Amino acid sequence: MKRSIVVLVLFLMARSVRTCASQAVEPTRAAQEQPDISAVVPVSGEVVSVRWAALSFSCSGLLTKLQVQERQGVQAGQELAVLDSAELELAVGAASEALAAQQAQLAQALLLPLRGKGVFAF
Repeated sequence: MKRSIVVLVLFLMARSVRTCASQAVEPTRAAQEQPDISAVVPVSGEVVSVRWAALSFSCSGLLTKLQVQERQGVQAGQELAVLDSAELELAVGAASEALAAQQAQLAQALLLPLRGKGVFAF
């Protein structure tokens, strides 16, 4: 009787394993049967960057060289573009001349009170 029970248990175990194996689905086969999602679900929209920055500049000018390309990543402090500096150099020269003229006028204004007292500076 013990032998019959052991044989019966083994038979039932073998049958359940065979039944489970026949019901299993291979993952690669299931993946091959799924349709292409892009063909089934058409979408539209706009891609927007998560990070962005507003740029401001202390002066304007003519762009002579662009150092980066569109959609290229950049680092803080990286030079992005070069402006034509000819106009800026002229403005600096004119400001230097105006400063020298004002300093000369200041020096003359400081000497005026001394001239009336007989003090002359050379």
